[in-house]
Amino acid sequence: MPIHTFWDDDQKTIIQIQSKGQWTWEEFHKSLDQTVEMIESVDHRVDVINVECPGAVMPPGPPIIHFQRVTRLFENFSGLYITVITSSLSLMIMRTFTRLPMITVPDSFRAVNYLNEAYALIEADRTKEIGCHDASKHALG
Repeated sequence: MPIHTFWDDDQKTIIQIQSKGQWTWEEFHKSLDQTVEMIESVDHRVDVINVECPGAVMPPGPPIIHFQRVTRLFENFSGLYITVITSSLSLMIMRTFTRLPMITVPDSFRAVNYLNEAYALIEADRTKEIGCHDASKHALG
């Protein structure tokens, strides 16, 4: 299968979706459904890293309707949804696309060039989240 969805770590806190070669929109949606099931199977924060591997080919047809489903499915979940796009041109197109007025992209969605950037974003966001929780314990009443 050109799209492979799996737990990235033993603690089940990161799901990785890898797109390789030629894939279909049907495979894309099946992967999204699997990702939602995996998130719902645990009771803690889960981050998602969607990796477009070099040579991955997007299927024909307008991607906007498919990407809008992604934003609807993941707009209220507690983790980050990070897309790793290895092509600088594709990343620039993605960032431009998400700034269009008719596209609503949740704050938890990010796009980066490298997998290590995705891990760094997750670590920074989790650290920030812990800091906020710790601060609330010490609030003056």
